[in-house]
Amino acid sequence: LLAHNGQGPAVGFEMVPAKNSAILADFVAGKIAPEDLEARLDWGKTWGHPFARYLPVFLAARQWKLPAAGLNVPPDVIRRLSAAAMDNATASGSFDAPVAALSAEDRAQLPARIIEPAPEQLDFLREVMSGHPQGRNVGDSRQMARFLLIQSVWDSAMAERAVALRAATGRQVAVFAGTAHVEGGLGIARRI
Repeated sequence: LLAHNGQGPAVGFEMVPAKNSAILADFVAGKIAPEDLEARLDWGKTWGHPFARYLPVFLAARQWKLPAAGLNVPPDVIRRLSAAAMDNATASGSFDAPVAALSAEDRAQLPARIIEPAPEQLDFLREVMSGHPQGRNVGDSRQMARFLLIQSVWDSAMAERAVALRAATGRQVAVFAGTAHVEGGLGIARRI
C-alpha cells in the first residue's frame, strides 16, 4: 500500500544484521534468487523464526524495488556483549563496562550512542524478559541489567540505522521489528 502511493518507502529489518545490507540490496536488484536469499542471509543463525514467514515481505521489496537494509547488530556481537554484561555488571547498571570489554571490531558494530530505556518502559521490559528463556531470573539484578543493555543496543542500533537509511535514500522508512521494539513508541521511535 505504501509503495502504491508514489515512490514507496525504504525498508529496514530487525531480523537482518546491518552487515548483511548489501545482500538485501543485491536481492532487491535481482542479483540473488529468492530461493538463495535464506542461505545468503545465514537466516538460521541470525533469526529464530521460519524464513518462509518473511519471504513475502522481501519479495514485495523486490517487486517494488524498495531500498532495503538490515538494522540490527550481528547476533555473535550481541552474545559477546551479553557475556561481558554478566562479567562486568555494576551496581549502577552502567552500560560502559560491558561495552568497553568488547573488541574494537565488535564495538564498531554497536550504535554510536546507546540510549537507556525510558523509566515508563521498565515494567513492560520486565514483562518481556519474563517471556524469554532466562526470564525466570527477572529478579536477578545482573540478568535484568544485561537484558536492558541488550534491548537498548538493539533499539538504539535500529533507530540509528533507520535514520541513516532515510538519509541515504531520501525516503520514509518502514521498519519491520517486534512488539518490544515499538510498543508505546518507547523503543526504536523514542531513540530516533
